[in-house]
Amino acid sequence: MEKNKKENTYKNYLLNSTKLCAIFFYVGFLFLGFATQVSAAPAPPVTHISSAGVTGFVVPETGGTPQVFGALTAGSTSYSVMGLSWSPTDNPFDAITAYTATVVLTSTAGYKFPVEGIAVPTANGGGIVSAGTTSGGDVMGNTLTFTVLFPATTAVPPTFLSAVTNTAGTIVTVAFSKAMADPSGKHAQFTVLVNGSANTVTAVALNADTTKIDLTLTTGVLNGQTVTVAYTQGDITSLDTGTLASFTAQSVTNNGPTTISATAIAGVTAPITEATPITTVTAGTDYTGTVSWNTNPTTFAQSTIYTATITLSPTTGYTLQGVTTNQFTIAGSTSAVNSADVGTITVIFPATEATVIAVVETPITGGGNANQVFFNNPVQQTLQLQTQIQEQKQILIADLKIKLIDLIRQLIILLQEQMKNSL
Repeated sequence: MEKNKKENTYKNYLLNSTKLCAIFFYVGFLFLGFATQVSAAPAPPVTHISSAGVTGFVVPETGGTPQVFGALTAGSTSYSVMGLSWSPTDNPFDAITAYTATVVLTSTAGYKFPVEGIAVPTANGGGIVSAGTTSGGDVMGNTLTFTVLFPATTAVPPTFLSAVTNTAGTIVTVAFSKAMADPSGKHAQFTVLVNGSANTVTAVALNADTTKIDLTLTTGVLNGQTVTVAYTQGDITSLDTGTLASFTAQSVTNNGPTTISATAIAGVTAPITEATPITTVTAGTDYTGTVSWNTNPTTFAQSTIYTATITLSPTTGYTLQGVTTNQFTIAGSTSAVNSADVGTITVIFPATEATVIAVVETPITGGGNANQVFFNNPVQQTLQLQTQIQEQKQILIADLKIKLIDLIRQLIILLQEQMKNSL
C-alpha cells in the first residue's frame, strides 16, 4: 500500500516536470520567434545634413548684453540650437573688443551631421564664421559646433560737457568727456551763435588739455553777449576712435571783454607856445594811452597848428571792439577823429599864440621916459601880465598917434619956412 503511494507521487512529479519543460520550451520558442521578427524589421532612414546655419544674431555693441542660445533660430528643422557662449565673457560688452560666439547645433530625429563636419556654416551679423566640427559619432543626435567672430565693438563716444570763451573773446573752448583726437581742418562742423547770429568758426585745434577743443571765431565776443555752440556729426572722434554725435546749441560761458566806454580823454591840452609836449594821457579804468605830435617838437613853436595822435590801449578785461566812430573828445581841440573799433585818435588843435612885444614909456622921476619891454609868453607870464600888456599896447598906440601928429605939424612948419626962403 505504502509502495503504491510512493510510485504515484513519483509519476505525478515526472508529469508535472514534463509539463513545466514543455511550457518553458513553448515560451522560449515564442520569444525567439518574436526576436527574429524584430531583428528582421528594417531600420528607419537617417539623412545626412549637408548645410547648417543660424539667424538672429545682434552684433555686439559697447554696453550691450550678450545673447543666449534661445535668441537664435536654426536654419532647418533637421537640427536645433542647443548652445551659445561668448568669449570674452564680458557682460555687458566692453568697448573696442572683438567678441567670438560659439554655436552648438544638435541634429534632430532622422538626421545626423556628417562626421567630417560642415565646411561653411552660416550666421547673420557680418561676423567671420569658422568651419563646423561634428561630435557624438555618426548617429542621430550628434552635434555641430562652429564660431562667429564679430568686428570689435566701438569706443564709448565722447559727450559734450561745457564751453567757455577766453578773456579776449576770440576763442570758444569746448570740453568733452574724454580725450579727443586732433580735429584740425574740421571747424565747419561747429556752429557758434552770438546773440542769435552766426559767428563763423575759422579754425579748430586740440587744446593742451586733450579733453578740450578750441574754436577760433571770426569776430571776438563781447561781455554780456549770449553765446551758444552746436555740432553736426562728422568725423570728429575721441582719441580711442569714439565718434562724436551731433549736439544742439549749448550755452557758452562768456568771459569776453567789455568795450571801452570812455568818451572824454583827459590829460591832453591844447599846445602852448614854448611848452613841452605831453606824451601820455591820463589813464582810465578801461584804457591807457600815448601821445605823439607831428614834427616831434621839443617845445611848441608860436603861431603853429599841431596835430596829436593818441593811441589808446585797453586794460585787462576791456577791448576796443565796439568803440563807435568819433567816440572820443579832447578838450581844446578843433577836431578829434577815430574809426569804429579803433583806439587811434587824430586830434587837431588851434594855432599857438604869437609872441607879442609891447614897449611902454614909463615916466621917470625928474623928467623923461623909460621904455619897458613886456612879452606875452603864456608860459612865463601870468594872465594878469597879459592883461597889463594889452592895456600898455593901447597906451602906446595913443602916444604914437600924438607924436605922429606933432611930427606932421613940425614938417608942415618946416616946409612953410623953406617956401618963404625960396621967395
